[in-house]
Amino acid sequence: MNFIKSIFNLSKQDALLLSENFTESVKAIIKKIEDSNKEFDDDEYYELICQNTLNTIEANEIYIFLPIAFTQLLVPINWPNEYIERRKDGKEINKKFDKTASFKLILDVAKEYFKQNPSKDVILNIASRSAEFNAVNNFLLEGGKVEEITATKTMILR
Repeated sequence: MNFIKSIFNLSKQDALLLSENFTESVKAIIKKIEDSNKEFDDDEYYELICQNTLNTIEANEIYIFLPIAFTQLLVPINWPNEYIERRKDGKEINKKFDKTASFKLILDVAKEYFKQNPSKDVILNIASRSAEFNAVNNFLLEGGKVEEITATKTMILR
């Protein structure tokens, strides 16, 4: 119960889907990526996440939100707080990052990692998996400037 109480302003339903070890799992995944000194393809990355989480729900949350959190910290722009979740039935739901328990916890771990002399390779290995990172990277490679970037809502397919 303390775990749920520690997540401020978050939906009780969202918080119940996460184990008390969720943040430790996120930390372990980042550490294993750092220790491996290799770039993971998408399948290897997902497998690493699955090996370090208690269930598929947590694995999927980390797979989706860890790259987004790293990108938001790496690229200093005004990121929208809202995202769109598109369900298999086509229904779209607007959600807020700061009200999503898994994202909030992942972002806290990512902030902690960024404060501790982070590895550039680890940051790129994780952040480059997000559509946001790839859009920003392509824009900058085409000659754009960071201050010209305007981010739109992320769409997450569930």
